[in-house]
Amino acid sequence: MSGAILNSNKFKGVSAKGQIVKGLVKNGVVFFRQYDTATQAVIDACNSKGYTLPSNLIPLDNFIRKLKSISSGAFWNSRDGIFLSAIIGNSSTHNGLRKINIKSPTGQERDFYGGISLNTYGGLQGNSANAYIDYVTAINAYTNYKQNDAGIIVAKSVSGTGSISFTNANNSVVVSGLSNGRINTTASSGVMTDGYCTVGLSRTSSTSSRIYKNNTETALTSTSSILPSTAFNEFRTTGGANYWGGDSLITIFGASFTASEMSLFNQYFNEYLVESGFSAIA
Repeated sequence: MSGAILNSNKFKGVSAKGQIVKGLVKNGVVFFRQYDTATQAVIDACNSKGYTLPSNLIPLDNFIRKLKSISSGAFWNSRDGIFLSAIIGNSSTHNGLRKINIKSPTGQERDFYGGISLNTYGGLQGNSANAYIDYVTAINAYTNYKQNDAGIIVAKSVSGTGSISFTNANNSVVVSGLSNGRINTTASSGVMTDGYCTVGLSRTSSTSSRIYKNNTETALTSTSSILPSTAFNEFRTTGGANYWGGDSLITIFGASFTASEMSLFNQYFNEYLVESGFSAIA
């Protein structure tokens, strides 16, 4: 829904089908839009927790609408977690929103520890010493992420040694743009070159999985062996034995995904970055 009301050049909230949406003033007219229901759920969750939201939520709303359009909604529906770090304004004021699971905003949040910081791409940044992100929920408790049907996507802007972004205690899940990627197996596999990129891991059966760097796809040879009972961590192993200086602009996990879904995600996320004032990463 979109439209306009006269408002004497003043900013005003507008009620649209029970939702309070914000307007943009131009020549004495407030132009407003009704957010997608998923965007509104994020707004409501942040408001209930006292988290500060950016004044401009249109890039987020556009991004959510695009994600929900992939495969006629199937991609969105089969995600367990969508955690966004790159937020317009690039301010720690919005760290509450960064903790929220956009797919399930009233569900379990992720927690930040140590010297987590923001980089110029809007990413949450590790420090190779004590900074990490804990996703709290045990991996085997998710609805869509299964041993032989699982997918992870991490967009990162840090290049170089130590750029591992996502792992768990027994290293059965590793997302990296540096040397390897593995999903639900402890066997190392999948070599990639490093760089600014969106990295994806998708397992479609016990013996079939693929790794993506942006839209480049490589088959993996390892067989699935485990569905971890520990929680995902970023920038360290769950037990804290190792820390890395990687970053994450967005982190997504759930069921497996196709090459075309990865391509559309990559396109839409880069459009979101540009709309939010950042540079595209691919």
